[in-house]
Amino acid sequence: TVTINRDAHYTPRMLKRAIVAGLPSAGIHVCDLQTVPVPVARYFTHASGAAGGVHVRLSPYDNRVVEVKFFDAQGLDITTAAERKIENTFFREDFRRAYLDEIGRIAYGEGVTETYSKAFLGALRSDALEAIGRSFQLVVDYANTSTSAVLSPMLRRYRVDAVELNVNLDESMVFQTRAQFEAGMA
Repeated sequence: TVTINRDAHYTPRMLKRAIVAGLPSAGIHVCDLQTVPVPVARYFTHASGAAGGVHVRLSPYDNRVVEVKFFDAQGLDITTAAERKIENTFFREDFRRAYLDEIGRIAYGEGVTETYSKAFLGALRSDALEAIGRSFQLVVDYANTSTSAVLSPMLRRYRVDAVELNVNLDESMVFQTRAQFEAGMA
């Protein structure tokens, strides 16, 4: 099984769908995580026991570039050698086609953000989080990405005083120019 994830925007969504549709023809089961941040996709790849993962997103630095990241079973970036092997196999079209009874299945990940949040919070000292929540006021700019679906509930759970900006997922706002980024920081 391979977990698949994509961040918002039309072109990455199209490429993600092509990957999700193509892998089963090689006998690979796919778990579509829908839209989650890269750290969540990495963690779920490992936690679910998948053989690897793929994350497709529009580059936050250049809206003409789509990033396709491949993870190993641990949720870490694959090695350069493994990357070259995948590229060579793809360009030679030298990949296995599954027989009809071997075609992989496509499923949707269930409880993905909850699994990540539980493990993340379990690794932290809750008393320290509560003290931080009472001591500081945070400003978090989610940049209209899927991060808000994960971090915002965690902050509320520990009553962290946070001003949250750009919380709603907006596919047209994922990319920012350097000037927009600097204006947001100011």
